[in-house]
Amino acid sequence: MAGFQIYKTESVNPRYIHLQNLLSEGRWEDADHETADRMWEVAGKWEERSLQAKDFENFSCEDLRTIDNLWTKYSKQHFGFSIQSRIFQSSDVKNDFFKFMSQIGWGKLDEKSNVFYYVPKPEYSLSAPEGELPWTVTYQGSGDRNAYISSPHSALHPVVHILTIKASI
Repeated sequence: MAGFQIYKTESVNPRYIHLQNLLSEGRWEDADHETADRMWEVAGKWEERSLQAKDFENFSCEDLRTIDNLWTKYSKQHFGFSIQSRIFQSSDVKNDFFKFMSQIGWGKLDEKSNVFYYVPKPEYSLSAPEGELPWTVTYQGSGDRNAYISSPHSALHPVVHILTIKASI
């Protein structure tokens, strides 16, 4: 079979092959949107395009691990839910959501006025802050982002914590 090369590939759930291809090509923005689409699909929230904390109660550990493994692998440990979780729990952030969002590039807290300014869109490149992506699935809430992020029902809360809890299962 001259001219052919055979590559060993990892077995990935067919639901995530497109995501894997996007990430392997470094198409971060498209991969971010594909991640959100797949997560909304798995959670049965395709129409709402928004996840709440309760939506993660029955969310498959395997699906979360697959998504996170793909992000961390193809970004060389720069992006992924586990990266976000590590940053959130770090001594610099200490589980403070506004510090967390500042550190990963989702916005900036003006400490003088105590106002948080959100970014309209992430950078979508490996020069972006560590942990900036995935973004869409955790940031696509209501029009009032401050209310969404600070709500105990925000998808950000469980996504940041869920991998730590479910990864050991």
